[in-house]
Amino acid sequence: MKNLFNVPGLILAIILTFSCEEKSVPPSLSTTIVTAITTTTAVSGGNITADGGAPIIARGVCWNTSDNPTVDNSKTIENGDLASFNSNITQLTPNTSYYVRAYATNSAGTGYGESVSFKTLGDKPSSNGQNATNVTINSATLTGSVNPNFLSTTVTFEYGVTTSYGSTATALESPLSGDKGENVTVKADLSELTPGTTYHFRIKAENSLGTTYSSDLTFTTLGQVPTVNVQAASNLQVRTATINGSINPNYLPTTVTFEWGTTTGYGNTVTATQSPVTGSTSVSVSDDLIGLTPGTTYHFRIVATNELGTTNSSDLTFTTPGQIPTVTTPATLNLKVNTVTLNGSVNPNYLSTIVTFEWGTTTDYGNTRTASQSHLNGSTPFSITADLSGLTPETTYHFRITATNELGTTNSNDLEFTTYAVEDADKNLYHSVTIGTQTWMKENLKTTHFNDNMDIPKVTDNTEWSNLSTPAYCWYNNDETTNKDIYGALYNWYAVNTGNLCPTGWHEPSLDEWHTLVTYLGGDSIADENLRESGNKHWIFDTGANNNTGFTLLPAGNRESDGRFYNLGLSSHIWSSFEDYENTIQRCWNIGLEWHISKIYWTPYTAKFGASVRCLKD
Repeated sequence: MKNLFNVPGLILAIILTFSCEEKSVPPSLSTTIVTAITTTTAVSGGNITADGGAPIIARGVCWNTSDNPTVDNSKTIENGDLASFNSNITQLTPNTSYYVRAYATNSAGTGYGESVSFKTLGDKPSSNGQNATNVTINSATLTGSVNPNFLSTTVTFEYGVTTSYGSTATALESPLSGDKGENVTVKADLSELTPGTTYHFRIKAENSLGTTYSSDLTFTTLGQVPTVNVQAASNLQVRTATINGSINPNYLPTTVTFEWGTTTGYGNTVTATQSPVTGSTSVSVSDDLIGLTPGTTYHFRIVATNELGTTNSSDLTFTTPGQIPTVTTPATLNLKVNTVTLNGSVNPNYLSTIVTFEWGTTTDYGNTRTASQSHLNGSTPFSITADLSGLTPETTYHFRITATNELGTTNSNDLEFTTYAVEDADKNLYHSVTIGTQTWMKENLKTTHFNDNMDIPKVTDNTEWSNLSTPAYCWYNNDETTNKDIYGALYNWYAVNTGNLCPTGWHEPSLDEWHTLVTYLGGDSIADENLRESGNKHWIFDTGANNNTGFTLLPAGNRESDGRFYNLGLSSHIWSSFEDYENTIQRCWNIGLEWHISKIYWTPYTAKFGASVRCLKD
């Protein structure tokens, strides 16, 4: 019986012994901070501070997107028996917030460290467009920057002529790696663009988190329609000219032509010598025109064409040199008894010009003489002459210049000349006037030679003059310069009496011939006013004469027998060839006019007296 009681006691003792041992609990630990965070990984871990009274059978970290993750969520299992451990967290989602905590498991259960939050790297890319560079007529480089935000990012440029774009170009740097989170310069080279066109462009950046676009930017390719500037024509000739201008082709090959013609319809086209032109600066262009018409106004303009269009310049004009000849008023030279030299000037105005003189006794002319200087060329006036001979003495002729070139004919105005009636031994020339049946010189004689070319002595000294008994002459007051051409010479009667004083074919009138003239004119009083110069140009006093005959007696004065000069401007004395004697005294007759006597008077003088001479035609 004693043993039976011991067995139950033993069992009770054993049970009491086991029930008094310490019970185990889950481990205690802390979570380490999260490090090495990337877009899909991170590193964390834990420190086991107590094993809970039982061996650790599992350890690691667990994580979830919600707080207080458990081993039922994602976890790592770490081997080893160290109290501290690290775990690599993988297969995370970029740009996501997570919670992680360390865990440790023993037979009593699983213990957890505190929950620690972290966020994985990564985001949609960001981009920024920049101005295009290297812009040409048909190419450009688009540039910008993209931040891939740690994710592999595909970068393209969208571009086109509107904000709808329509074309894409992959950036040379695409795809961008995801190992950085900073801006990366990107670019794309565009080609086959249209010149002179504005393009829109933007950056498209795409990674696993999404797609972003930069703002819209624009650039304009080089090139536009040509810029033209027409300039004045140069090198103008009668049939040629150079037309000029300048062209800016504005980066595009440009064809340059000139349109030209006599109206703004032009009608003619020539290609500029410098066509085609290229570049982006102004280029001088020109062309030489030939076969133009002289004296003609032409219009011209520049037409410049490139692939973007055509530009016409404004209209300019030029006038080729040349017009019908210009003729100045003609005149005469070397007019004599039966010869004359016609002269004038003609500007041929750049064109070959034939010059003639038309002449005759009426304005119908009837005769033509080619000028010695015909077939003129140039643009300045040329003196032209023509010698006429065989003319009729004391005859009025009409003449004019006729100048002809290919553009037409110019006639000068009509002029006339009257040939002289006679030439004396000194080559002095005289006109004549016919009164009744007589033909008289219209001027006083001024020869210093007889008609046989013998000298007539000129005597200036008064005493010598008073002692003469031979022929002599003088100028009033011995002043040839002032008095010769107007009044003629003063001769003594000895010179008259030689019969050789007047030119051949003419003679010194007799007293009877003077009477014939005066009688024809109505007598002494009437003849006076018809023969005397009118007005007071030379007569000191206007005597009321009318000079209807054109005889034009002038107040030439006289030289007294003692050599003294008298009466210039007051009287006229003209010799006759008649002499007689009264009581053996020689009387030499002349006719006279005085300023205060309105009639002709007849007066005898000594042979030493000096008076004027008028010759009468034989």
